[in-house]
Amino acid sequence: MPPNPDSKRTSLSSILLFISNYFKPHRAEALLRIRINAFCFLLIFLLTALLPLPSLPTALRTVMTMHNVERWSSEWVHEWVCIFGKQIRRSFR
Repeated sequence: MPPNPDSKRTSLSSILLFISNYFKPHRAEALLRIRINAFCFLLIFLLTALLPLPSLPTALRTVMTMHNVERWSSEWVHEWVCIFGKQIRRSFR
């Protein structure tokens, strides 16, 4: 009897299913990660609103828009403070 082509497909899908299930975190670990990520996001958002640095939405808006401003002008300094603040927030992820 010739080999069934569906058996190869089934074995490949079962191997892929096994590998994907192997790397999935357990339910408790996944919930803990979600809680920690949500807490850190809220903490960073709150700190950026309270600190004398530009807030997160202001920093993103400033960085995403292109400005051709003269160096060391107040707009140029503000833009680089926003970029610096954004990089600091990225490093705490």
